[in-house]
Amino acid sequence: MKKDVYELTSPQNNIWLIEQFYEDTAINNIVGYLKFNMKIDVQIIKNAANLFVKENDSLRSKFTMQQENVVQYIEDYSSFDINVIQCNDNEAKNIKEIFATKPFEILNHFLYDTLIIEFPDNTCGLLFKLHHLISDAWTMSLCLSQILDNCSYLIKNNCEDRENKPSYISYINAEKEYFSSNKFEKDKEYWENYFSNLPDEFSLKKNEQCSFNADRKICVINSNLADKINNFCLDNKISSYIFFLATFTIYFRSIYNSKNYIIGNPILNRSNFNEKKTTGLFVTTQPFMVNINDSITFLEHCSLLSKDQMNMYRHLKYPYSSILSHIRKEKPNVSSLYDIIFSYQNAKVNIVNNDIDFASEWIFSKEQMQSLMVHIKDTDNTRKYIY
Repeated sequence: MKKDVYELTSPQNNIWLIEQFYEDTAINNIVGYLKFNMKIDVQIIKNAANLFVKENDSLRSKFTMQQENVVQYIEDYSSFDINVIQCNDNEAKNIKEIFATKPFEILNHFLYDTLIIEFPDNTCGLLFKLHHLISDAWTMSLCLSQILDNCSYLIKNNCEDRENKPSYISYINAEKEYFSSNKFEKDKEYWENYFSNLPDEFSLKKNEQCSFNADRKICVINSNLADKINNFCLDNKISSYIFFLATFTIYFRSIYNSKNYIIGNPILNRSNFNEKKTTGLFVTTQPFMVNINDSITFLEHCSLLSKDQMNMYRHLKYPYSSILSHIRKEKPNVSSLYDIIFSYQNAKVNIVNNDIDFASEWIFSKEQMQSLMVHIKDTDNTRKYIY
């Protein structure tokens, strides 16, 4: 039976271009890990993962070439098994890294992979890997949360009357409508005016041939300092995100002596409740111009950043590729508008029935495009920040 095919969305087109440039790498892998701190039947976990894939159509997206253009279609669900590896804690670290850094075959293949690790104490963990073409950080949070809920339902033998999950096809259609709307034209005008005066290119790369191999350092802000930050934000009516963004931009001003530069700003791009329940790739990284005025206070800097961000959010659906194409008309040698990404992530792994003892972890794929990516994470409802 012939399947309906769909064009790629703007966020997917961005990732497709990256995939062509960094072919056969793990640069677009997104990997989550659930550690079950209790004894649980491995078959329950397998069934829970299957149920997640069955109920969310974006997980069954496949990509193929059609008349020299890449398109996508939704494959029918069929059950799959998950390999189980028995190991100790020390061996698990290496297994996670090998799993996370293995590239996907893109065309005509499923872009998810799974693995279960069994430990000597009869506890276990589930690794779930998604390609960025079909996912983002929010999707991974939905993935881990729904698998946990599925485990809970299956343990209780209660999988009836399940809520229908929204389809990614709705977003594909909504974006098509946006491209033919007046809103698209207004957004186009905003971005062309926004970059009418482009700052000098700022990059940490020594040359364009730099390796994309990367490492990640994780720091936890201690609870006393986190409390001071939270109280400062509450007292001055600013968000934690703006506080960290202001601190970061001032720090770069001091060490690189650059007052005007562009950073990449990942945007959730889910504009309603239904889209926040939808798996798939929505997130887009928009270029954000930073202007440092040495004569103003920190709070005034925060206020300006907040105002600029709010203005940008009103036009966030406009494709980055269109912004870049417009700039290249005058500056054809511009390869990218940013080499640094700053993000604030608060997508949480939540479980409806809090009867499973677990811990979640994000596994780094050891590769990235940009010279520096800073992620401020508050993903466990504690407001104790990790960067």
